[in-house]
Amino acid sequence: TPQKMGNAVSIPTSETDALAIGYTQKQIDDYRARSPVVQLKEGAQSDSMTELDAASMIIARFECAPPVNAPITFTAPHNISLMRDSEPDHKPEDYTSFLAKSFASSCSGGYLVWSKTEIERSKAYFSQFRGPDPSNRDPNFLTTEELEGSSPWYSTLESLRTRCLEVTSGHLSHSDATPKDSALVFDIHGASDADGIDVYIGLKAMERGRPAELVSLFRKELTGRLGAVLNGRFVVDSTSSHRLQGAWSVDSGRHTVSQQALRTGFTLAVQVELSRRLRIAMHTEPQLRRDVALALASAGLESLGLMHLAPTDSATLALPPDGDALVSAATPPGCFVFSYGSNSTPQLRARVKNQALVSVPARLLGYTRCFCFASEGWGGGGVATLAPSEEAEAVVFGAAAWLSPKELALLDTFEGGYRKEAVAVLFGAEGSSDLEERQATVYLAGPKPDSTPPMGPLPSEEYLCAIHGMLREHWDMEGKSIGVHSCLQQPEGVARIKLVQSWYHPGDARSLSLRALCVEVSLRRSSPWTMPRTISEVCAKLEGVGVGDTPSLLQALSSAGGAEALNDRLKDAGHKSIGDESFLILKRILST
Repeated sequence: TPQKMGNAVSIPTSETDALAIGYTQKQIDDYRARSPVVQLKEGAQSDSMTELDAASMIIARFECAPPVNAPITFTAPHNISLMRDSEPDHKPEDYTSFLAKSFASSCSGGYLVWSKTEIERSKAYFSQFRGPDPSNRDPNFLTTEELEGSSPWYSTLESLRTRCLEVTSGHLSHSDATPKDSALVFDIHGASDADGIDVYIGLKAMERGRPAELVSLFRKELTGRLGAVLNGRFVVDSTSSHRLQGAWSVDSGRHTVSQQALRTGFTLAVQVELSRRLRIAMHTEPQLRRDVALALASAGLESLGLMHLAPTDSATLALPPDGDALVSAATPPGCFVFSYGSNSTPQLRARVKNQALVSVPARLLGYTRCFCFASEGWGGGGVATLAPSEEAEAVVFGAAAWLSPKELALLDTFEGGYRKEAVAVLFGAEGSSDLEERQATVYLAGPKPDSTPPMGPLPSEEYLCAIHGMLREHWDMEGKSIGVHSCLQQPEGVARIKLVQSWYHPGDARSLSLRALCVEVSLRRSSPWTMPRTISEVCAKLEGVGVGDTPSLLQALSSAGGAEALNDRLKDAGHKSIGDESFLILKRILST
Protein backbone atom coordinates (compact mmCIF):
# COMPACT_ATOMS: atom_id res chain seq x y z
CA THR A 1 0.00 0.00 0.00
CA PRO A 2 1.41 3.44 -0.86
CA GLN A 3 2.60 5.14 2.29
CA LYS A 4 1.91 8.83 2.83
CA MET A 5 5.00 10.54 4.20
CA GLY A 6 3.29 13.43 6.00
CA ASN A 7 4.79 16.91 6.22
CA ALA A 8 6.72 19.27 8.47
CA VAL A 9 8.32 22.68 8.22
CA SER A 10 11.70 21.19 9.13
CA ILE A 11 13.00 17.62 9.14
CA PRO A 12 14.30 16.41 12.53
CA THR A 13 17.78 14.98 12.88
CA SER A 14 17.03 12.54 15.66
CA GLU A 15 14.30 10.24 16.84
CA THR A 16 14.05 12.45 19.92
CA ASP A 17 13.19 15.41 17.68
CA ALA A 18 10.44 13.42 15.98
CA LEU A 19 8.96 12.43 19.31
CA ALA A 20 9.17 16.01 20.56
CA ILE A 21 7.01 17.39 17.75
CA GLY A 22 4.24 14.90 18.40
CA TYR A 23 5.04 11.60 16.70
CA THR A 24 4.67 8.53 18.87
CA GLN A 25 7.25 5.77 19.16
CA LYS A 26 4.70 3.35 17.71
CA GLN A 27 4.29 5.53 14.62
CA ILE A 28 8.03 5.64 14.06
CA ASP A 29 8.41 1.89 14.60
CA ASP A 30 5.46 1.15 12.30
CA TYR A 31 6.94 3.38 9.66
CA ARG A 32 10.28 1.60 9.88
CA ALA A 33 8.49 -1.70 9.36
CA ARG A 34 6.49 -0.67 6.31
CA SER A 35 8.29 2.09 4.41
CA PRO A 36 9.33 0.76 0.98
CA VAL A 37 12.05 3.38 0.61
CA VAL A 38 13.61 2.92 4.03
CA GLN A 39 13.73 -0.83 3.59
CA LEU A 40 15.94 -0.38 0.52
CA LYS A 41 18.60 1.44 2.49
CA GLU A 42 21.35 -0.28 4.45
CA GLY A 43 21.15 0.46 8.14
CA ALA A 44 17.59 1.81 7.92
CA GLN A 45 16.64 -0.18 11.02
CA SER A 46 19.43 1.42 13.06
CA ASP A 47 18.61 3.72 15.97
CA SER A 48 21.03 6.31 14.59
CA MET A 49 19.54 8.85 12.21
CA THR A 50 20.42 8.96 8.51
CA GLU A 51 18.94 11.11 5.76
CA LEU A 52 16.43 8.43 4.89
CA ASP A 53 15.93 6.98 8.36
CA ALA A 54 12.45 6.50 9.69
CA ALA A 55 12.07 9.53 11.97
CA SER A 56 13.00 11.79 9.07
CA MET A 57 11.02 9.99 6.40
CA ILE A 58 7.85 9.80 8.47
CA ILE A 59 7.46 13.54 8.15
CA ALA A 60 9.17 13.97 4.79
CA ARG A 61 7.31 15.99 2.23
CA PHE A 62 7.11 13.35 -0.46
CA GLU A 63 4.75 10.45 -0.97
CA CYS A 64 6.03 7.41 -2.79
CA ALA A 65 5.28 3.77 -3.50
CA PRO A 66 7.54 1.12 -5.04
CA PRO A 67 6.60 -0.65 -8.28
CA VAL A 68 4.82 -3.96 -7.92
CA ASN A 69 4.83 -5.84 -11.22
CA ALA A 70 6.24 -3.36 -13.76
CA PRO A 71 9.64 -1.56 -13.61
CA ILE A 72 8.01 1.84 -14.07
CA THR A 73 8.08 4.96 -11.89
CA PHE A 74 5.79 7.97 -12.39
CA THR A 75 6.90 11.31 -10.93
CA ALA A 76 5.17 14.70 -10.53
CA PRO A 77 7.54 17.40 -9.24
CA HIS A 78 5.37 20.49 -9.75
CA ASN A 79 2.10 20.09 -7.85
CA ILE A 80 3.09 22.86 -5.39
CA SER A 81 4.46 26.41 -5.72
CA LEU A 82 8.26 26.35 -5.86
CA MET A 83 11.12 28.84 -5.80
CA ARG A 84 13.76 28.52 -8.50
CA ASP A 85 16.68 30.41 -6.98
CA SER A 86 17.18 33.47 -9.24
CA GLU A 87 14.51 32.37 -11.71
CA PRO A 88 10.77 33.22 -11.48
CA ASP A 89 8.75 31.06 -9.09
CA HIS A 90 7.16 27.95 -10.58
CA LYS A 91 3.37 27.79 -10.24
CA PRO A 92 1.56 24.57 -9.24
CA GLU A 93 0.49 22.21 -12.01
CA ASP A 94 -2.93 20.96 -10.94
CA TYR A 95 -3.79 17.24 -10.91
CA THR A 96 -0.27 16.07 -11.83
CA SER A 97 0.31 14.26 -8.52
CA PHE A 98 -3.11 12.65 -8.75
CA LEU A 99 -2.44 11.50 -12.32
CA ALA A 100 1.03 10.12 -11.50
CA LYS A 101 -0.41 8.04 -8.66
CA SER A 102 -3.38 6.90 -10.75
CA PHE A 103 -1.13 5.94 -13.68
CA ALA A 104 1.08 3.93 -11.33
CA SER A 105 -1.93 2.09 -9.94
CA SER A 106 -3.21 1.23 -13.43
CA CYS A 107 0.04 -0.41 -14.55
CA SER A 108 1.39 -1.75 -11.21
CA GLY A 109 4.23 0.76 -11.23
CA GLY A 110 5.63 3.06 -8.56
CA TYR A 111 5.41 6.79 -8.01
CA LEU A 112 7.14 9.74 -6.35
CA VAL A 113 5.14 12.94 -5.75
CA TRP A 114 4.62 15.69 -3.18
CA SER A 115 2.38 14.39 -0.41
CA LYS A 116 -1.18 15.61 -0.09
CA THR A 117 -0.43 17.10 3.31
CA GLU A 118 2.56 18.96 1.90
CA ILE A 119 0.42 20.29 -0.94
CA GLU A 120 -2.05 21.61 1.64
CA ARG A 121 0.75 23.02 3.83
CA SER A 122 2.34 24.68 0.81
CA LYS A 123 -0.94 26.37 -0.09
CA ALA A 124 -1.30 27.68 3.46
CA TYR A 125 2.30 28.95 3.43
CA PHE A 126 1.77 30.70 0.10
CA SER A 127 -1.43 32.28 1.34
CA GLN A 128 0.25 33.58 4.49
CA PHE A 129 3.59 34.73 3.06
CA ARG A 130 2.59 35.45 -0.55
CA GLY A 131 5.22 33.15 -1.95
CA PRO A 132 6.52 29.56 -2.02
CA ASP A 133 8.24 27.98 0.98
CA PRO A 134 11.98 28.44 0.24
CA SER A 135 12.84 25.20 2.04
CA ASN A 136 11.17 23.21 -0.75
CA ARG A 137 13.59 22.68 -3.63
CA ASP A 138 12.23 22.33 -7.16
CA PRO A 139 12.95 18.67 -8.03
CA ASN A 140 13.09 19.61 -11.72
CA PHE A 141 15.75 22.29 -11.15
CA LEU A 142 18.35 20.62 -8.92
CA THR A 143 22.04 21.46 -9.16
CA THR A 144 24.81 18.94 -9.66
CA GLU A 145 25.99 19.70 -6.11
CA GLU A 146 22.56 18.76 -4.75
CA LEU A 147 22.58 15.44 -6.62
CA GLU A 148 26.03 14.67 -5.24
CA GLY A 149 25.01 15.85 -1.77
CA SER A 150 21.82 15.23 0.16
CA SER A 151 18.81 15.79 -2.09
CA PRO A 152 15.99 13.64 -0.61
CA TRP A 153 14.17 13.63 -3.97
CA TYR A 154 17.19 12.28 -5.83
CA SER A 155 17.97 9.74 -3.11
CA THR A 156 14.41 8.45 -3.24
CA LEU A 157 14.55 8.26 -7.04
CA GLU A 158 17.69 6.13 -6.73
CA SER A 159 15.89 3.81 -4.31
CA LEU A 160 12.93 3.46 -6.63
CA ARG A 161 15.27 2.49 -9.47
CA THR A 162 16.67 -0.23 -7.24
CA ARG A 163 13.16 -1.60 -6.71
CA CYS A 164 12.43 -1.37 -10.46
CA LEU A 165 15.49 -3.52 -11.13
CA GLU A 166 14.28 -6.06 -8.57
CA VAL A 167 10.97 -6.24 -10.44
CA THR A 168 12.70 -6.69 -13.80
CA SER A 169 15.09 -9.34 -12.52
CA GLY A 170 12.27 -11.22 -10.83
CA HIS A 171 10.45 -11.64 -14.13
CA LEU A 172 13.43 -12.64 -16.30
CA SER A 173 14.86 -16.10 -16.74
CA HIS A 174 18.62 -16.65 -17.09
CA SER A 175 18.16 -17.26 -20.81
CA ASP A 176 16.19 -14.08 -21.39
CA ALA A 177 18.06 -11.68 -23.66
CA THR A 178 16.49 -8.56 -22.13
CA PRO A 179 18.95 -6.66 -19.90
CA LYS A 180 18.16 -7.05 -16.24
CA ASP A 181 18.81 -3.33 -15.61
CA SER A 182 15.80 -2.16 -17.62
CA ALA A 183 13.63 0.49 -15.91
CA LEU A 184 11.75 3.61 -16.98
CA VAL A 185 10.47 6.94 -15.65
CA PHE A 186 7.50 9.01 -16.82
CA ASP A 187 7.81 12.53 -15.42
CA ILE A 188 4.33 14.11 -15.45
CA HIS A 189 3.96 17.88 -15.91
CA GLY A 190 1.21 20.36 -16.70
CA ALA A 191 1.20 22.63 -19.76
CA SER A 192 -1.17 25.42 -20.74
CA ASP A 193 -3.86 25.12 -23.39
CA ALA A 194 -2.54 28.12 -25.30
CA ASP A 195 -0.75 26.25 -28.12
CA GLY A 196 -3.54 23.78 -28.86
CA ILE A 197 -1.26 20.82 -28.02
CA ASP A 198 -2.44 18.42 -25.33
CA VAL A 199 0.57 16.10 -24.93
CA TYR A 200 4.19 17.15 -25.38
CA ILE A 201 6.71 14.29 -25.41
CA GLY A 202 10.12 15.45 -24.16
CA LEU A 203 13.02 13.09 -24.93
CA LYS A 204 15.97 15.51 -25.01
CA ALA A 205 17.58 13.89 -21.96
CA MET A 206 17.54 10.51 -23.70
CA GLU A 207 18.81 12.01 -26.96
CA ARG A 208 21.97 13.04 -25.08
CA GLY A 209 22.51 9.82 -23.19
CA ARG A 210 20.91 6.83 -24.91
CA PRO A 211 21.33 5.15 -28.34
CA ALA A 212 19.50 6.93 -31.16
CA GLU A 213 17.76 3.69 -32.18
CA LEU A 214 16.25 3.29 -28.69
CA VAL A 215 15.10 6.93 -28.61
CA SER A 216 13.51 6.59 -32.04
CA LEU A 217 11.69 3.39 -31.08
CA PHE A 218 10.41 4.89 -27.81
CA ARG A 219 9.20 8.04 -29.61
CA LYS A 220 7.38 5.94 -32.21
CA GLU A 221 5.69 3.77 -29.57
CA LEU A 222 4.58 6.79 -27.51
CA THR A 223 3.24 8.64 -30.55
CA GLY A 224 1.31 5.67 -31.89
CA ARG A 225 -0.16 4.38 -28.64
CA LEU A 226 -1.16 7.78 -27.26
CA GLY A 227 -2.62 8.77 -30.62
CA ALA A 228 -4.66 5.56 -30.63
CA VAL A 229 -6.31 6.11 -27.24
CA LEU A 230 -6.78 9.89 -27.60
CA ASN A 231 -8.43 9.22 -30.97
CA GLY A 232 -8.26 12.73 -32.40
CA ARG A 233 -9.92 14.27 -29.35
CA PHE A 234 -6.54 15.49 -28.05
CA VAL A 235 -3.37 16.42 -29.96
CA VAL A 236 0.08 14.86 -29.37
CA ASP A 237 3.41 16.54 -30.29
CA SER A 238 6.34 14.13 -30.03
CA THR A 239 8.73 16.05 -32.27
CA SER A 240 12.16 17.19 -31.10
CA SER A 241 11.45 20.81 -32.07
CA HIS A 242 8.94 21.95 -29.42
CA ARG A 243 10.20 23.84 -26.35
CA LEU A 244 9.17 21.35 -23.62
CA GLN A 245 11.91 18.77 -24.19
CA GLY A 246 12.68 17.83 -20.57
CA ALA A 247 16.37 18.73 -20.30
CA TRP A 248 18.40 21.71 -19.14
CA SER A 249 21.49 22.67 -21.12
CA VAL A 250 24.69 20.87 -20.17
CA ASP A 251 26.44 24.06 -19.05
CA SER A 252 23.54 25.17 -16.82
CA GLY A 253 24.53 22.84 -13.99
CA ARG A 254 20.84 21.99 -13.56
CA HIS A 255 19.05 18.66 -13.94
CA THR A 256 15.44 17.87 -14.78
CA VAL A 257 13.83 14.77 -13.31
CA SER A 258 14.36 13.02 -16.66
CA GLN A 259 18.07 13.86 -16.55
CA GLN A 260 18.28 12.71 -12.92
CA ALA A 261 16.54 9.44 -13.78
CA LEU A 262 19.06 8.64 -16.53
CA ARG A 263 21.89 9.60 -14.18
CA THR A 264 20.67 7.06 -11.60
CA GLY A 265 20.57 4.36 -14.29
CA PHE A 266 16.97 4.28 -15.53
CA THR A 267 17.00 3.05 -19.14
CA LEU A 268 14.19 5.29 -20.41
CA ALA A 269 13.04 8.67 -19.11
CA VAL A 270 10.53 11.02 -20.70
CA GLN A 271 8.97 14.32 -19.66
CA VAL A 272 5.24 14.20 -20.43
CA GLU A 273 3.57 17.62 -20.52
CA LEU A 274 -0.23 17.50 -20.37
CA SER A 275 -2.54 20.38 -21.26
CA ARG A 276 -4.96 21.60 -18.63
CA ARG A 277 -8.00 20.45 -20.59
CA LEU A 278 -6.57 16.93 -20.88
CA ARG A 279 -5.70 16.87 -17.17
CA ILE A 280 -9.25 17.88 -16.26
CA ALA A 281 -10.67 15.29 -18.66
CA MET A 282 -8.54 12.51 -17.17
CA HIS A 283 -9.34 13.66 -13.64
CA THR A 284 -13.05 13.25 -14.32
CA GLU A 285 -13.06 10.32 -16.78
CA PRO A 286 -11.61 7.16 -15.19
CA GLN A 287 -11.52 5.16 -18.42
CA LEU A 288 -9.63 7.86 -20.32
CA ARG A 289 -7.18 8.10 -17.43
CA ARG A 290 -6.58 4.35 -17.47
CA ASP A 291 -6.24 4.25 -21.26
CA VAL A 292 -3.51 6.90 -21.18
CA ALA A 293 -1.71 5.11 -18.34
CA LEU A 294 -1.68 1.82 -20.22
CA ALA A 295 -0.60 3.54 -23.44
CA LEU A 296 2.41 5.07 -21.68
CA ALA A 297 3.31 1.82 -19.92
CA SER A 298 2.93 -0.28 -23.06
CA ALA A 299 5.07 2.12 -25.11
CA GLY A 300 7.88 1.89 -22.59
CA LEU A 301 7.69 -1.84 -21.97
CA GLU A 302 7.51 -2.61 -25.71
CA SER A 303 10.61 -0.45 -26.27
CA LEU A 304 12.44 -2.47 -23.59
CA GLY A 305 11.20 -5.85 -24.81
CA LEU A 306 9.17 -6.32 -21.62
CA MET A 307 5.58 -6.39 -22.88
CA HIS A 308 5.00 -9.56 -20.84
CA LEU A 309 5.07 -7.26 -17.77
CA ALA A 310 2.28 -5.02 -19.08
CA PRO A 311 -1.18 -5.26 -17.45
CA THR A 312 -3.30 -7.99 -19.00
CA ASP A 313 -5.72 -5.55 -20.65
CA SER A 314 -2.89 -3.66 -22.37
CA ALA A 315 -3.48 -5.86 -25.41
CA THR A 316 -6.40 -3.59 -26.24
CA LEU A 317 -3.87 -0.79 -26.69
CA ALA A 318 -1.74 -2.59 -29.27
CA LEU A 319 -1.11 -0.59 -32.44
CA PRO A 320 -3.52 -1.78 -35.19
CA PRO A 321 -1.70 -3.10 -38.29
CA ASP A 322 -3.52 -0.69 -40.61
CA GLY A 323 -2.83 2.31 -38.37
CA ASP A 324 -6.51 2.92 -37.57
CA ALA A 325 -7.08 4.58 -34.19
CA LEU A 326 -8.81 2.67 -31.45
CA VAL A 327 -11.82 4.10 -29.63
CA SER A 328 -11.64 4.29 -25.84
CA ALA A 329 -14.23 2.39 -23.83
CA ALA A 330 -17.22 4.34 -22.53
CA THR A 331 -17.07 6.12 -19.20
CA PRO A 332 -18.48 3.90 -16.41
CA PRO A 333 -22.10 4.50 -15.31
CA GLY A 334 -22.68 7.37 -12.91
CA CYS A 335 -22.88 11.14 -12.87
CA PHE A 336 -21.20 14.25 -11.57
CA VAL A 337 -22.64 15.65 -8.34
CA PHE A 338 -22.24 19.37 -7.70
CA SER A 339 -21.37 20.18 -4.07
CA TYR A 340 -22.12 23.62 -2.68
CA GLY A 341 -22.66 22.88 1.03
CA SER A 342 -20.96 20.55 3.48
CA ASN A 343 -20.19 17.79 0.97
CA SER A 344 -16.44 18.33 0.77
CA THR A 345 -14.24 15.60 -0.68
CA PRO A 346 -13.50 14.16 2.82
CA GLN A 347 -17.20 14.15 3.74
CA LEU A 348 -18.19 12.51 0.45
CA ARG A 349 -15.50 9.86 0.87
CA ALA A 350 -16.92 8.93 4.25
CA ARG A 351 -20.55 9.05 3.15
CA VAL A 352 -20.22 6.98 -0.04
CA LYS A 353 -17.46 4.73 1.36
CA ASN A 354 -14.89 5.53 -1.35
CA GLN A 355 -11.53 6.77 -0.03
CA ALA A 356 -10.25 7.26 -3.60
CA LEU A 357 -12.98 9.75 -4.55
CA VAL A 358 -11.74 13.06 -5.93
CA SER A 359 -13.39 16.36 -6.85
CA VAL A 360 -12.70 19.25 -9.21
CA PRO A 361 -13.52 22.95 -8.93
CA ALA A 362 -16.89 23.79 -10.41
CA ARG A 363 -19.35 26.69 -10.40
CA LEU A 364 -23.04 27.13 -11.14
CA LEU A 365 -24.26 30.34 -12.76
CA GLY A 366 -27.62 31.98 -12.08
CA TYR A 367 -28.08 30.67 -8.51
CA THR A 368 -27.47 31.85 -4.95
CA ARG A 369 -26.63 29.71 -1.91
CA CYS A 370 -29.52 30.05 0.58
CA PHE A 371 -30.31 28.40 3.91
CA CYS A 372 -33.42 26.65 5.13
CA PHE A 373 -34.74 23.91 7.45
CA ALA A 374 -33.31 23.21 10.93
CA SER A 375 -30.86 20.31 11.06
CA GLU A 376 -30.54 18.54 14.39
CA GLY A 377 -27.35 16.88 13.21
CA TRP A 378 -25.76 20.22 12.39
CA GLY A 379 -26.45 21.81 15.77
CA GLY A 380 -30.06 22.75 15.07
CA GLY A 381 -29.11 25.37 12.48
CA GLY A 382 -30.14 25.89 8.88
CA VAL A 383 -28.59 23.99 5.99
CA ALA A 384 -27.81 25.04 2.44
CA THR A 385 -29.85 24.91 -0.73
CA LEU A 386 -29.79 26.84 -4.00
CA ALA A 387 -32.31 29.33 -5.34
CA PRO A 388 -32.50 30.78 -8.87
CA SER A 389 -31.32 34.36 -8.94
CA GLU A 390 -32.06 37.20 -11.33
CA GLU A 391 -28.77 38.90 -10.48
CA ALA A 392 -26.65 39.19 -13.62
CA GLU A 393 -23.47 37.93 -11.94
CA ALA A 394 -25.00 35.36 -9.60
CA VAL A 395 -22.68 32.35 -9.21
CA VAL A 396 -22.26 29.57 -6.65
CA PHE A 397 -18.75 28.19 -6.25
CA GLY A 398 -18.33 24.57 -5.27
CA ALA A 399 -16.94 21.28 -6.51
CA ALA A 400 -17.98 18.32 -8.63
CA ALA A 401 -17.28 14.62 -8.02
CA TRP A 402 -18.09 11.58 -10.14
CA LEU A 403 -20.34 9.11 -8.27
CA SER A 404 -21.41 5.65 -9.35
CA PRO A 405 -25.11 4.71 -9.06
CA LYS A 406 -24.34 2.82 -5.83
CA GLU A 407 -22.49 5.80 -4.37
CA LEU A 408 -25.30 8.15 -5.36
CA ALA A 409 -27.78 5.89 -3.57
CA LEU A 410 -25.62 6.03 -0.43
CA LEU A 411 -25.50 9.82 -0.62
CA ASP A 412 -29.29 9.92 -0.96
CA THR A 413 -29.58 8.56 2.57
CA PHE A 414 -27.91 11.71 3.92
CA GLU A 415 -29.99 14.13 1.88
CA GLY A 416 -33.46 13.78 3.39
CA GLY A 417 -35.80 16.60 2.37
CA TYR A 418 -33.84 17.22 -0.84
CA ARG A 419 -34.69 16.40 -4.44
CA LYS A 420 -32.24 15.84 -7.30
CA GLU A 421 -32.16 18.02 -10.42
CA ALA A 422 -29.89 18.19 -13.47
CA VAL A 423 -27.93 21.41 -13.99
CA ALA A 424 -25.12 22.64 -16.24
CA VAL A 425 -22.00 23.51 -14.25
CA LEU A 426 -18.70 24.97 -15.38
CA PHE A 427 -15.47 23.12 -14.63
CA GLY A 428 -12.34 25.21 -14.18
CA ALA A 429 -9.99 26.45 -11.50
CA GLU A 430 -10.02 29.91 -9.97
CA GLY A 431 -8.77 32.55 -12.39
CA SER A 432 -9.06 30.22 -15.38
CA SER A 433 -10.77 31.52 -18.51
CA ASP A 434 -10.87 28.02 -19.99
CA LEU A 435 -14.15 26.73 -18.55
CA GLU A 436 -15.83 23.51 -19.65
CA GLU A 437 -19.58 23.03 -19.31
CA ARG A 438 -20.70 19.64 -17.98
CA GLN A 439 -23.99 18.17 -16.81
CA ALA A 440 -24.25 17.44 -13.11
CA THR A 441 -26.76 16.40 -10.48
CA VAL A 442 -27.51 18.80 -7.65
CA TYR A 443 -29.48 18.31 -4.43
CA LEU A 444 -32.06 21.06 -3.82
CA ALA A 445 -34.30 21.53 -0.78
CA GLY A 446 -38.05 21.17 -1.12
CA PRO A 447 -40.36 18.74 -2.87
CA LYS A 448 -40.70 20.56 -6.19
CA PRO A 449 -39.05 23.22 -8.37
CA ASP A 450 -39.55 26.92 -7.65
CA SER A 451 -40.39 26.21 -4.03
CA THR A 452 -37.26 27.06 -2.08
CA PRO A 453 -38.11 26.78 1.65
CA PRO A 454 -37.64 29.96 3.69
CA MET A 455 -34.90 30.32 6.25
CA GLY A 456 -35.48 29.12 9.78
CA PRO A 457 -32.63 29.36 12.29
CA LEU A 458 -29.23 30.62 11.19
CA PRO A 459 -26.72 27.94 10.18
CA SER A 460 -24.45 26.71 12.98
CA GLU A 461 -20.76 27.51 13.12
CA GLU A 462 -19.80 23.88 12.55
CA TYR A 463 -21.94 23.73 9.40
CA LEU A 464 -20.42 26.94 8.03
CA CYS A 465 -16.96 25.51 8.80
CA ALA A 466 -17.89 22.43 6.78
CA ILE A 467 -18.91 24.62 3.81
CA HIS A 468 -15.71 26.64 4.20
CA GLY A 469 -13.69 23.42 4.16
CA MET A 470 -15.39 22.32 0.95
CA LEU A 471 -14.72 25.67 -0.72
CA ARG A 472 -11.09 26.04 0.31
CA GLU A 473 -10.24 22.71 -1.34
CA HIS A 474 -10.44 24.50 -4.68
CA TRP A 475 -10.98 28.23 -4.06
CA ASP A 476 -8.96 30.94 -2.32
CA MET A 477 -11.08 31.78 0.74
CA GLU A 478 -8.62 34.09 2.50
CA GLY A 479 -10.50 37.19 3.60
CA LYS A 480 -13.69 36.01 1.91
CA SER A 481 -17.05 35.42 3.52
CA ILE A 482 -19.85 32.93 3.07
CA GLY A 483 -23.06 34.81 2.43
CA VAL A 484 -25.99 33.58 4.51
CA HIS A 485 -29.02 34.24 2.31
CA SER A 486 -32.73 33.67 2.82
CA CYS A 487 -35.19 33.04 -0.01
CA LEU A 488 -38.47 34.84 0.58
CA GLN A 489 -41.48 33.84 -1.52
CA GLN A 490 -43.58 36.84 -2.53
CA PRO A 491 -47.39 36.68 -3.04
CA GLU A 492 -46.98 37.11 -6.79
CA GLY A 493 -44.80 33.97 -6.84
CA VAL A 494 -41.50 35.77 -7.39
CA ALA A 495 -38.71 34.79 -4.99
CA ARG A 496 -36.71 37.54 -3.33
CA ILE A 497 -33.27 36.66 -2.02
CA LYS A 498 -32.05 38.55 1.03
CA LEU A 499 -28.56 38.60 2.54
CA VAL A 500 -28.98 37.99 6.27
CA GLN A 501 -25.32 37.99 7.31
CA SER A 502 -21.79 37.47 6.01
CA TRP A 503 -19.83 34.82 7.89
CA TYR A 504 -16.04 34.80 8.03
CA HIS A 505 -13.97 31.90 9.24
CA PRO A 506 -12.13 33.13 12.36
CA GLY A 507 -8.84 31.61 11.23
CA ASP A 508 -7.69 30.93 14.79
CA ALA A 509 -8.99 27.44 15.61
CA ARG A 510 -8.87 28.26 19.32
CA SER A 511 -11.83 30.61 18.87
CA LEU A 512 -14.03 27.91 17.29
CA SER A 513 -16.70 26.01 19.15
CA LEU A 514 -15.85 22.42 20.05
CA ARG A 515 -18.14 21.06 17.34
CA ALA A 516 -16.65 23.37 14.71
CA LEU A 517 -13.16 22.36 15.82
CA CYS A 518 -14.11 18.70 15.32
CA VAL A 519 -15.22 19.54 11.77
CA GLU A 520 -11.77 21.01 11.07
CA VAL A 521 -10.16 17.84 12.42
CA SER A 522 -12.33 15.60 10.25
CA LEU A 523 -11.45 17.61 7.13
CA ARG A 524 -7.77 16.79 7.73
CA ARG A 525 -8.04 13.12 8.74
CA SER A 526 -6.79 10.44 6.35
CA SER A 527 -10.06 8.58 7.03
CA PRO A 528 -12.64 11.34 7.55
CA TRP A 529 -15.41 10.99 10.09
CA THR A 530 -18.96 10.58 8.84
CA MET A 531 -20.34 14.05 9.47
CA PRO A 532 -22.31 15.25 11.26
CA ARG A 533 -23.04 12.03 13.17
CA THR A 534 -19.50 11.32 14.35
CA ILE A 535 -19.00 14.96 15.34
CA SER A 536 -21.90 14.61 17.77
CA GLU A 537 -20.50 11.34 19.11
CA VAL A 538 -17.01 12.77 19.71
CA CYS A 539 -18.35 15.91 21.37
CA ALA A 540 -20.75 13.89 23.54
CA LYS A 541 -18.01 11.67 24.96
CA LEU A 542 -15.73 14.67 25.56
CA GLU A 543 -18.54 16.46 27.38
CA GLY A 544 -19.02 13.31 29.45
CA VAL A 545 -15.55 13.77 30.96
CA GLY A 546 -15.89 17.50 31.52
CA VAL A 547 -14.48 18.74 28.21
CA GLY A 548 -17.43 20.69 26.91
CA ASP A 549 -15.79 23.47 24.93
CA THR A 550 -12.56 24.37 23.13
CA PRO A 551 -10.91 26.15 26.09
CA SER A 552 -11.41 23.09 28.31
CA LEU A 553 -9.98 20.88 25.56
CA LEU A 554 -6.93 23.14 25.32
CA GLN A 555 -6.52 22.93 29.07
CA ALA A 556 -6.79 19.12 29.03
CA LEU A 557 -4.19 18.78 26.27
CA SER A 558 -1.75 21.14 28.01
CA SER A 559 -2.14 19.48 31.41
CA ALA A 560 0.15 16.75 32.72
CA GLY A 561 -0.19 13.66 30.57
CA GLY A 562 -1.88 15.60 27.76
CA ALA A 563 -3.66 13.49 25.17
CA GLU A 564 -2.77 10.22 26.89
CA ALA A 565 -4.34 11.38 30.16
CA LEU A 566 -7.46 12.56 28.34
CA ASN A 567 -7.80 9.17 26.66
CA ASP A 568 -7.46 7.51 30.07
CA ARG A 569 -10.38 9.61 31.29
CA LEU A 570 -12.45 8.60 28.27
CA LYS A 571 -11.70 4.89 28.77
CA ASP A 572 -12.50 5.13 32.50
CA ALA A 573 -15.88 6.59 31.51
CA GLY A 574 -16.53 3.66 29.15
CA HIS A 575 -15.78 5.51 25.90
CA LYS A 576 -13.43 4.67 23.05
CA SER A 577 -10.20 6.66 23.03
CA ILE A 578 -9.41 9.30 20.42
CA GLY A 579 -6.76 8.23 17.90
CA ASP A 580 -3.21 9.56 17.63
CA GLU A 581 -3.89 11.11 14.22
CA SER A 582 -6.75 13.23 15.55
CA PHE A 583 -4.63 14.48 18.45
CA LEU A 584 -1.76 15.33 16.10
CA ILE A 585 -4.16 17.32 13.90
CA LEU A 586 -5.55 19.10 16.96
CA LYS A 587 -2.06 19.96 18.14
CA ARG A 588 -1.15 21.37 14.75
CA ILE A 589 -4.24 23.51 14.14
CA LEU A 590 -4.44 24.77 17.73
CA SER A 591 -0.84 25.96 17.64
CA THR A 592 -1.20 28.03 14.45
